[in-house]
Amino acid sequence: MAQGREKYAIVISTIRDRDGGIGSFPEPKKLNVALTRAKHCSIICGHMTTLRCNDLWNKLVIDAEKRELFYRVTSYSNADTLRNRLFYSEVKAIFENCI
Repeated sequence: MAQGREKYAIVISTIRDRDGGIGSFPEPKKLNVALTRAKHCSIICGHMTTLRCNDLWNKLVIDAEKRELFYRVTSYSNADTLRNRLFYSEVKAIFENCI
């Protein structure tokens, strides 16, 4: 992720390391850089049990749940529902910015 560059949407895919921790963004500074580069939305894909074991990531998940922005994807049908919600949100934001 280039310093200072913003994108309309950011997708963050986390990985588990060999010790069961978060391999992609274990440091708060790296997570902050990734999250603040999105102009419209950030989408985080990851293993919830693993994310909840890290204090910083757990706070992020809890915040998303409180704001009803947390979606559990366990099947292709759930993924289709999420895709439709994201697409609707994106189209709505584009039209709101044009008015």
